[in-house]
Amino acid sequence: MRGSTTYAADAPKRIYIAADDHTDYFWSGDEDTYRQAFLEMVDYYLDLADATANEPSEFQSRWNCDGSYWIWTYEKNRPAAAFERLMSMWET
Repeated sequence: MRGSTTYAADAPKRIYIAADDHTDYFWSGDEDTYRQAFLEMVDYYLDLADATANEPSEFQSRWNCDGSYWIWTYEKNRPAAAFERLMSMWET
């Protein structure tokens, strides 16, 4: 009997698809190769977030930089303004 209990099936189902890129450091490249890949990927996702910022929420790009080494690398290899742009992703 259902009674007044709300079941998950009653609510709209949302599915989020996200790239899952993890770092197996030195698996397929050297330090310079990985550094460049980190920098390019962060720039790509920041640009995509900016490009979709004015879209309805469900069409805005979201990205989770889950590698602290990526963030450290970005800070050391990009201008301060670029690093601040990355940090602003988490501001509300």
